[in-house]
Amino acid sequence: MARRLRPGGRLLFPLTGMHRWGGMLLVRRDASAPEAYAAGFLCPAGFIDFSGARDADVGQRLDAALASNRGTSVRSLRRDRHAEDSSCWLHGEAWCLSNLAPR
Repeated sequence: MARRLRPGGRLLFPLTGMHRWGGMLLVRRDASAPEAYAAGFLCPAGFIDFSGARDADVGQRLDAALASNRGTSVRSLRRDRHAEDSSCWLHGEAWCLSNLAPR
């Protein structure tokens, strides 16, 4: 979804873990640097999921990340492939919610 945003566009969506609680994540695509995505949680959110619609591994890692600081350190969505490091709040195969400023 983020890839489809126009420069300057915004995407707001719930990001919840296996326990159905998480937060509303706002992703903004930078107008002057289209490969940069700012991201941050706006408020807590909880949803009941569709059966079988969750990736259990990502859900469990998201629960652990949310327990650490509720996403307050998230500053960007990275869409580059990179090794997981200390700047990764939640790391995926080709994406990452990061503590780094958008670049």
